[in-house]
Amino acid sequence: MRKAQPTWCRRAQAVINFVPDDTSHANTYLCARKENASQAGPTMKRVNEFKRMFDVEGVIELAPLKKKYRSLVKEWHPDKFPDGGEKAEQAEAMSRRIIEGYHFLVSMAPATQEAQKEAYLELTINSAILDLTHKGLLLEITFLNGDAHEYFGVNRQLFTKLLNADNQYRFAKRKVFNAFPHRKSKSGTQDSDSSTS
Repeated sequence: MRKAQPTWCRRAQAVINFVPDDTSHANTYLCARKENASQAGPTMKRVNEFKRMFDVEGVIELAPLKKKYRSLVKEWHPDKFPDGGEKAEQAEAMSRRIIEGYHFLVSMAPATQEAQKEAYLELTINSAILDLTHKGLLLEITFLNGDAHEYFGVNRQLFTKLLNADNQYRFAKRKVFNAFPHRKSKSGTQDSDSSTS
């Protein structure tokens, strides 16, 4: 008899809107050991925070997201506080956070993923891996052309296997590129997301 997935794992799968082709394969990576649960915090916390900020439940849709973004920007625009002071500083910080959250959620939206599908396929077929960084359950792969993609749910064990693989590109092609929810975090030499995790 199979054990039920831990609650944090079910939430993680629901939050990132990822329905894997091979459920057992995805469960191996997304439902990592309990010690990885604490590592998932910052990444999933960021996703959840942005979803709450924009009142997103379930699948991310661009039209309602844009509408909410515009209303939040109007509400927190620093020019609404001409006197300066603490309120103006708070509005400035909140404006930056709103912009960061909007760009993050847009990059995770299924419509954006679909629009970038062909370019992503071309990238993963023809561009070599330049750099790898891993923190918690977040893997960032920088390709030779300068594009970088973040992959959510990659545990330390899989990252270690990727690092030690004879051919990292081939390993990533089989085990990472299409097995995890991802988003484009940098384009060429310019960041599309100004945040630092």
